[in-house]
Amino acid sequence: MLRKPVELMICLIGVVITGTSAQTLDLGGGSSPVVDSSTASSELASFLDAQADTIESEEDLLGGLKASAAVRRLAASLLRDGQSRGTRGTPRLVIGRTVVSNLSAIDDTLNGPTAVLTDAQASLLATDCSALASQLPATQHDLDRALRDALAPLTNAVELEVSGWPMANSPLAPTLGALIELQTVQTSEQTEARASSLVSIDGLLTRARAWPSHRLAADRIEALVRSAAAVLQLERWVDSTSHDALTAAFDRSIDRVARGIDAESALTSLEQLGTIARAAKQVDSLKQLQLRRRAQSRFNTLLTEFETDPRRVAQTSATIERVFTDANEDQILERERTLPTFARVAWRDAEGGFESSGERLINSMLEAMTAANPMTEPALLSAIRAHRQSHEFLQDIVDIGAYLTGIDETDDSVRGRPSILTDRRRLAARVLALGKQLADPNEREDALSRLTTIAALVRATQPFAHEQSFRSVQNGPANAMHRQVIDALDSLHADAQATLMLQQPASPEADASRLIDQAKRWATLLTATHAHHRLDSVGQERLQAWAPWELTEHGWSMLLDALPEQLESATRALFNDEPIDAEAFAIAHLASVCLDRLELYPQPAAGAAGLLAQIALGTPPPGSFGLIDREPIASICLDLEELASAILRGEQEREASLRARSAQSAMRVIERMNAEAR
Repeated sequence: MLRKPVELMICLIGVVITGTSAQTLDLGGGSSPVVDSSTASSELASFLDAQADTIESEEDLLGGLKASAAVRRLAASLLRDGQSRGTRGTPRLVIGRTVVSNLSAIDDTLNGPTAVLTDAQASLLATDCSALASQLPATQHDLDRALRDALAPLTNAVELEVSGWPMANSPLAPTLGALIELQTVQTSEQTEARASSLVSIDGLLTRARAWPSHRLAADRIEALVRSAAAVLQLERWVDSTSHDALTAAFDRSIDRVARGIDAESALTSLEQLGTIARAAKQVDSLKQLQLRRRAQSRFNTLLTEFETDPRRVAQTSATIERVFTDANEDQILERERTLPTFARVAWRDAEGGFESSGERLINSMLEAMTAANPMTEPALLSAIRAHRQSHEFLQDIVDIGAYLTGIDETDDSVRGRPSILTDRRRLAARVLALGKQLADPNEREDALSRLTTIAALVRATQPFAHEQSFRSVQNGPANAMHRQVIDALDSLHADAQATLMLQQPASPEADASRLIDQAKRWATLLTATHAHHRLDSVGQERLQAWAPWELTEHGWSMLLDALPEQLESATRALFNDEPIDAEAFAIAHLASVCLDRLELYPQPAAGAAGLLAQIALGTPPPGSFGLIDREPIASICLDLEELASAILRGEQEREASLRARSAQSAMRVIERMNAEAR
């Protein structure tokens, strides 16, 4: 049975130093099996078990070899269990394959002259890994915690750089010290008990942070406590009975955490309380008085269910937080001051539509509060789409205004109404006329379409994403095609410019669809080219060190080998004004997006330290690194391995199916990441 974290720390502190194990591991041909795409998880697991049997057959086995055998059995158990769970098991499969890929490094840290554990510490590691292998937890979160605790002796012995995860914690949330001080000021039996629990938690977290294995878990617990403490100071409009229930739930939760009684359930409760507090703050931030009062009333009704169904209240509160954050977001309205007079008529209409869609969004959320899951309600989903479209139309007007004046929309030095550039006055007059037509119900749809088209043309006059980096690259034998692409881009930008300058009022918008379609296709190609460059240079090493991502050489070949030919084929198709297959580049694009976001964080170490940083620090908080849950990424990685297997075996139908499925999965992940980033 795995030790509880506190018991584990005592074992680690009190272990008797008996000297480093002198035994070495020799399995004849290398200690690490080859993870091949053609090897099924069950076959790989059997191979690992056979290796563990060989190790355990040695006489007078010391702790290091016991641990090497136990780690293999743990990896085998993860592979079998992950395979049996289908899609839900993909994170377990990736963890298992990650362990296998790093077995040589693990063996070096456990055995021979480079061993970092004493015999007693290694035996402790072996015992806990064997116990975990024999009975894996049912949920991924529990498995993450169990892996953290089982591997803790090794995590705390290697030089592990723990940089921390970004926490879902408001920067305004008081520190634990400030919370404790606040309770001592408000003297009562309740606040004294609360202060006592907070002091105990603070002490536990201080001790936990002494161990690299539990440092990030301590950060997460503190973030949850601080975020949940916001329920203690909710606004007065919150019903007193509900406020008392939330306060009591907070006190119960921190008491259980402090005493280690059903602590995981208590942490879940704290997470729910933090979500409810953030939702209440968003309700209070609604600008329109009548809507705010109505929202407060509905929210109070929702809170009456807290004691009977806290999970639903928290889930609905999470949706409220997200929806009302969107409804309250109005920074784009500040861009109005940069617009020329000719664009202001269209802007006023767009601004009115934005405010109306925001009000509709809030009302739809209020109506959906009674649903079991508000995010499945068609009316709410429709309102979310409509509000995003109205935001996009505002951005269209901003882009048009910036083009007319030649002034960047983010230029804070603008004072007064900027002037129209001389060669763009005809276009300005057309924008003004279309803005007026928006007020006529009979002409509105046509005017809206034309303004949207003008905005798309305006964007086509500007460099696309990654175009500048493409222009600066000289790629050897392909220089001739590289020059042709640059010439084609120059021509496209010039054509878009010329189309905008046409004198006939109706012509530019009516004839622009071909140019806009070309612009989208060239943008797709440049994004794919950028992704290939990133993956070919630094991508493999960086992504392999990221917990959700694990590919063998065969898997990487599926992702990378075909890209140059696909890019060349797509380029020739564009030269011939033919469509290109955007799905062919979806996984490379996803990998590139992940790389861009991971660059904000330190590069993990290689070897055993890198492995432990991936699998032995617990579950990252949702949204860590600006990314998403591990399951979709893990599924795509395994699809690439399956694809390699299908090609090796000549299974053409399976190959086609896997290509389509993995590409579609990647596109869905990108869409979700983009939506959550807005």
